[in-house]
Amino acid sequence: MIMKKLFSVLLCISMVAFAASCGNDPTGSGGDNGDGGSNNPGGNERPNPSVGDNELNRQFTDAYMSSHYLWNEEYNNTVKDFDLTYNFFLQNSLIQLYRSGVNLLDGYQYEANTWRYYTYIERYDAGRAPETTGKNMVRGFGMNVQTFNIDPVTGAAVLLVKYVYPGSPADAAGITRGTLIGKVNGQVLTEANFSNYINDFVFPHTANITRALGTVTANTEQGTYWYNDGNIAVQTGSYYENPIVFSQARLVRGKRIGYVVCVDFNSAYNQELIDVFQTFQEKGVTDIILDLRYNGGGDVDASALLASLAASSHVKDNNQVFAYYRYNNRRMIEGGYDTDNYKTYPHTNFDYEQAHKYNFNFNTVYVITTADATSPASELLINALKGIDVPVKIAGCNRTTGQNVGVEPITTPEPVKGYDYVLAPVTFQAYNAKGNSDYSNGFAPDITKDDYDTHFPVYDWGYIGYLADRDEETGELTPTDEMVDSDYFLYIIDDIIGGNVKPGDFGSEGEDDTENEVKAVAASKGGKAGTLHARKLVQPEKADFRKRFMYLSQEVK
Repeated sequence: MIMKKLFSVLLCISMVAFAASCGNDPTGSGGDNGDGGSNNPGGNERPNPSVGDNELNRQFTDAYMSSHYLWNEEYNNTVKDFDLTYNFFLQNSLIQLYRSGVNLLDGYQYEANTWRYYTYIERYDAGRAPETTGKNMVRGFGMNVQTFNIDPVTGAAVLLVKYVYPGSPADAAGITRGTLIGKVNGQVLTEANFSNYINDFVFPHTANITRALGTVTANTEQGTYWYNDGNIAVQTGSYYENPIVFSQARLVRGKRIGYVVCVDFNSAYNQELIDVFQTFQEKGVTDIILDLRYNGGGDVDASALLASLAASSHVKDNNQVFAYYRYNNRRMIEGGYDTDNYKTYPHTNFDYEQAHKYNFNFNTVYVITTADATSPASELLINALKGIDVPVKIAGCNRTTGQNVGVEPITTPEPVKGYDYVLAPVTFQAYNAKGNSDYSNGFAPDITKDDYDTHFPVYDWGYIGYLADRDEETGELTPTDEMVDSDYFLYIIDDIIGGNVKPGDFGSEGEDDTENEVKAVAASKGGKAGTLHARKLVQPEKADFRKRFMYLSQEVK
């Protein structure tokens, strides 16, 4: 069975962000796929095909594209050179269609001269092609990282841990979201060498690998950083990639808010997702936050379940449509569907049984997104909620990517000259219950905020406000210097409790530190400090912020 998938596909081997703006690229993943989706696959260069490429191109790629690609009729009219390497063969056809203005929904403008396709093909050693669903044990460190350049003068860089899989080796070693890794095996990370290590932490491994990780601490008030003594020893091991990496119910000024972080849509973990919402029901949650910033996509059924649980009381019966799917005309006709009437398209319904079971009446559903990392399956979820009039707000730094099409991956039935290949062409366009598919330019955020504050750090999930000390005699609260702001969370909470936080209220660029100030800070840290030469990082203006947010939030027990 071919399963409908909606993936956010970034066609590059490794990626890096060297600033703190919304437009930064999060660390992505990709395969052996040529030039990363550029409209110029090699220019005039003719790559030498490996043994088996001609056979693969004819019997696998061309056969599947001819029958399943959304624009298959136009694809069949392209000029095909079967002697190209497998990746250039695919891109050659995609580019012909793009230049003819045919498949403009298959991808997005990444840079001025680069179009990044959603359709892709990837090659793996035989038996190593990843499973996209199922509770599959994987091997690795179990964390996802983002790279930042912290010192343009020296080139010093850090790996910022975005999330850690529960039960993974990284989790067992005490690595958490927000950990800053500045050294690997004693080597200071720099812009020049970080790529030697980043794939270690993002991709699975077959061999045992041990890394000694040195952490960095950043002082956002002084604009300095320093390397900590000691190392964290971590070795690759086996673990399950449970996509629910964090969930919690929090009490904020009498309002109970459910917060869940989902980094993948995998129906094998549907019960884990249902368990989270059962806990939310038991704790009387009235608003829900779906943190999908790092969600790479996955199967539609899992996305539909999360939407059903979030929509809850808005799901009135068994027949409410989550999404319609329009395939190419040949497949639509063979399936007996009217190619001009979306309401006859094949579709997925909301899960009425689960929605009715919990029957939440959420005041608002908040979805946290990012411009490049939030998956099309998450955009599908947002569009589906809008299709049945669920009150949904988007918190993000910019518009989402805008992928309103999906792929149906297929793997070669047998290895070809020692390799397995996964081909994932765009095969359908998605519509909500109202027939709306008009989000190819993405969804604009209702609550706007950069994904990362003042470069780094980020703090653990679900915490807001300043830590504070209470005076034993007067009972007054005295703010400490540690800010505990988990990115978007603060702004959403303010929206829920009727505040008026604005994105500019909690941080700004300061003046550069003087040389003497830098030396003084370095000396106070035992001479181990460097400085952020690009700009001074300052704490935000604190007075009003502290009055309103100290002790606002606590976990619901």
